[in-house]
Amino acid sequence: MIGVAEGEAPYMFGRIGGVVADAQNRMIVTDTQGDVVRAYDADGTYLFDVATAGEGPGEVDTPCCPAVGPEGALWIRDDQNRRYLRFRVDAEGAMPDGQIRMSHQAFGRAARTTFDANGYLIDVGNAQHNGGVRTMRFHRSIGNETMHEQPIPEAPGGRLSVQEVDIEGGKVFIPQPFGSRALDAHAPNSDWAFAITDRYEVIRYNADGDTLHVIEHDVDGPALSDDERERARRSLQRYTDTYGVATSELAFGVPDRKPPIDRIFFDAQSHLWVQRSMPDNTPNEADVYDTEGALVKIVQWPNGVALHQGYLLDDTLYGTQTTEDGVPQVVRLQM
Repeated sequence: MIGVAEGEAPYMFGRIGGVVADAQNRMIVTDTQGDVVRAYDADGTYLFDVATAGEGPGEVDTPCCPAVGPEGALWIRDDQNRRYLRFRVDAEGAMPDGQIRMSHQAFGRAARTTFDANGYLIDVGNAQHNGGVRTMRFHRSIGNETMHEQPIPEAPGGRLSVQEVDIEGGKVFIPQPFGSRALDAHAPNSDWAFAITDRYEVIRYNADGDTLHVIEHDVDGPALSDDERERARRSLQRYTDTYGVATSELAFGVPDRKPPIDRIFFDAQSHLWVQRSMPDNTPNEADVYDTEGALVKIVQWPNGVALHQGYLLDDTLYGTQTTEDGVPQVVRLQM
């Protein structure tokens, strides 16, 4: 476990934006708030800074989504600088070794850094497409050329629990607490997946956007606890108070149940993890499917530990958590 409230700077995080382990079992951790990327050994001992704040070569602004790419290079999504940085990492430190510019206009939308079979980096973000704005996957070369682009599906009308409300000076979008969301996830082998959380239905695609298979089950999400209902009520109240919107103007209130799906993500073997919504204060649980869509295992891990920004191997899971005192931490779990 890495992360303390007080102590040496390398062990204090502002907001963790992702973690990956390389072939030497070094942990690479991005801090999106502290604008720093650091390397730690397998036991969590700080080794060196990979990148620090700035706009120059090897510098970062809101880094996230670290990945080990082709030929073992380390890649970092440098969000506010609108680029991906490549580093060569050895026992002594890290050296900048190139960059790829982003093709989209979205900031703050983290997506796992992946590559296609040709070694092109897959850049995910919102961009103009056919007269509108869509979430896109761009396959980008080291020469900053877009070799292929693919739109991610839009949610059918009425399936997302978000309401557009007119306010003075524009519009706002108010989400329903514990409501349905559109999710996409991106695998190391360049496959990707899409789901809307109101149903247990996940579509897996290949790099070209062809449907490989659909995983679906007829299940409901768990009922909200009294504490969750109260948190949801306060959340809606904050929105209505902030924007001067009457509760009666909203098409929804606090739901009785959570959606069946909480998150979707991939592990290092490109297995799809479908994390189900669970009752309050119970362990997390996910159904894990192989590349053919067959269920291979069900994994349970501690409540409060998030794996979607982590790095998942057969026997080791690298994730994140925030302590009751608000301290962000990197967590390593042995299977």
